[in-house]
Amino acid sequence: SQNLTRERKEQQDFLKREREEQQKFLKEERAAQAASLEADRLNQKNIAERNFNMQVLSANRQAWINKLRELLADYISLSTEFLAAHTNFIVAQEYFNNVSDKRNYYLEKEIVNDTVEKIYEDATNKLSNEISKIYSCMASEKFITSNIRLMLNPQEKFYGIMDGIFDEITSIYTSIQKDNGEDNQTKIASLHNEIDKLISASHEMLLIVTGK
Repeated sequence: SQNLTRERKEQQDFLKREREEQQKFLKEERAAQAASLEADRLNQKNIAERNFNMQVLSANRQAWINKLRELLADYISLSTEFLAAHTNFIVAQEYFNNVSDKRNYYLEKEIVNDTVEKIYEDATNKLSNEISKIYSCMASEKFITSNIRLMLNPQEKFYGIMDGIFDEITSIYTSIQKDNGEDNQTKIASLHNEIDKLISASHEMLLIVTGK
């Protein structure tokens, strides 16, 4: 009876050790599989990125060139529109401020002047429209420049050149102020100069890409 009890206990201990070993093995196996899957995923991602770059530079090269030309043309066209929108906004803002001051003068005296109220309403609507145009131009500019940046290699010199030009042109837009005619003319001339630099850099880059 004692021998039987001992044998059962030994069998139970043996089975327990076996289960523990199996569980340990399965746990290590799952960890190894997870690590292998993650390595495969990263490898596939790297392969996909390399394939994409190869497609851009080979099979889709012409489409890439056409798209870049289109985006650059849109940006240059937008720069003129953005400048006009910013200038019109400054004029509308100044007009609104003058009308608002006149309206406040009557309101302080508790006088309701229908003509002034109508002019104030028109000035408010005009300023609102010009602000909407500014925001629309800003959104378009952000969309175009972001797409151009995504199409270029950040490690190459033309990315840095165009990125700097985009930032400089945006800085010129926002620095133009009312009643500062001579300085504004200088800034507008600088804007046109930056656009010329963009065109020149674009031509140089496309000549390299096309090998012509």
